[in-house]
Order: sequence, then C-alpha cells, then structure tokens
Amino acid sequence: MRVEQLRGSRHGLTAEERRARRLNDLLVSKDSVPELLLALRRHAPELGAVHRGTAVHRLAKAEDGATWLHSPGVVQLIEEVAAEVYT
Repeated sequence: MRVEQLRGSRHGLTAEERRARRLNDLLVSKDSVPELLLALRRHAPELGAVHRGTAVHRLAKAEDGATWLHSPGVVQLIEEVAAEVYT
C-alpha cells in the first residue's frame, strides 16, 4: 500500500487534496520571506487556514523573518490568520 493511500480517501487523495498538499509543500520549500510572500500572492485564491499556518511557521523559521515583520505582505498574512482564528 502506498503512503498516499494511508492519508485521504480510501483510494488515495482526491485531486483537491493533492493540490492543497502541493501548495503546502511549495510554501514549506521557501527559505526567504520574499520568496514566501511571492508564493502567497500567486496562490492567494487557493489559500486555506493550513496554508496560512504553514506560511507563518516558515516566516518564523526564515533567517530574514524578523526584518520583514512590518512589511505589508506579512501584516496582511497575520491579519488573515487572526481573522480565521476569531471567526
């Protein structure tokens, strides 16, 4: 049995689940905040709570994360996460 079949539906992941997983993998692969913000902008319509959580985690781990905390893209990400938490 393949690993993909252990997660998701009985017959493996649905197309939507595969797209969501690929997007999350893309976000995880970003090592700098500018790369992360560009990926977030490009995929904004597809973002869900898990993707935003992953982005915040990558922001925290990025070496240049602290220097970008007040940038518009990071502020928007944090506001979106807060909105998801409080709704």
